[in-house]
Amino acid sequence: MYEQVYDPIAGSLALSTLVAIIPIVVLFVLLAGIRVAAQWASLATLATALVIALLIYGMPIGLALKSTLLGICFGLFPIVRIVIYAMFPKHKNTRVAI
Repeated sequence: MYEQVYDPIAGSLALSTLVAIIPIVVLFVLLAGIRVAAQWASLATLATALVIALLIYGMPIGLALKSTLLGICFGLFPIVRIVIYAMFPKHKNTRVAI
């Protein structure tokens, strides 16, 4: 069973936190600095986070991919719900007296 190590970098919580911030910095630099499209910036951020999880934190690859899939589903669920609510508004289901 995998146990997360909170301080994998030289036993320092501060250095480990700085490494964990790298994907967010990559996202901001790509979006605001280089002006890359959001979908490509998010994919680069995902790849960066996966590499850090695998190489620095020692997460097993299967667990890393499962957590990635869970994150994708967790992010898409609210978007799909909003689209469905927009397609079927309440007033279309009510009767109108003529």
